[in-house]
Amino acid sequence: FKNLWKLNMTSNEEIKKGMDSIVVDEYYRDEGLWYKWKQDFTYYPDGNLKKARFYESIENSDQLIEYNRMEFAYNIKGKITQIIWHFYDEDKGELLPWYKEEYTYADKSATLIEYDWNVNSEKWEIEHKYVGTYNAAGDLTYNIGYDWNSFTEEWIKEDKCEYSYDIHKNLIKELNYKWDDINDYWM
Repeated sequence: FKNLWKLNMTSNEEIKKGMDSIVVDEYYRDEGLWYKWKQDFTYYPDGNLKKARFYESIENSDQLIEYNRMEFAYNIKGKITQIIWHFYDEDKGELLPWYKEEYTYADKSATLIEYDWNVNSEKWEIEHKYVGTYNAAGDLTYNIGYDWNSFTEEWIKEDKCEYSYDIHKNLIKELNYKWDDINDYWM
C-alpha cells in the first residue's frame, strides 16, 4: 500500500504511457500444463493510464479470458482520483466490480477511501480510510488508517505510521501504532 500511496501522491510518471501490451506463454513442466497470459493498456491523451486489462488462458489453450481490469481516473493536475478493479466471476461468466479506491487531495495531505463491491445489493460499501500528510519534499510523514463502522456510520481509528527521512529522501525510521479504544490513545 505504501508504494502505491507514494506513487499516487508524488508522481504518476511510473504509469505514464510506456507500452500497449505484454504477451507471455508459460509452461509448467512439472504439471505438463501451459498457459498464456496477456496484459494490455490504454491511455488518456495526456499519457495517463486509463485502463489495464489482464487476460489468462484456459489450461493448454490459446483462448484468453479477461480475468481482471483496472480503470483509472485523474484530476485536472494529473493525480489519480479513482481506481476500480473488476474480477472475472466464473459462475456468472463476466467481469464484476470488486474493489474501488477514491483519492482526494489538500495542500500537504491526501485521503484514500477504499470500497468493496457488495454483490447482493450491487452497491459499493465503504471499508477503510487512510489520511496521509506530506512534508515540503513530498515525502509521506504520517498515515492514519480508519475502519468504517456501518452501524454507527463513523470512522474508527485503527493504526498510524510515522516516517522520517534523511537529507537524501531515504526512509530512515518508521514507527507503527495501534489505536487503543479503551484508553483512547495510540500505543
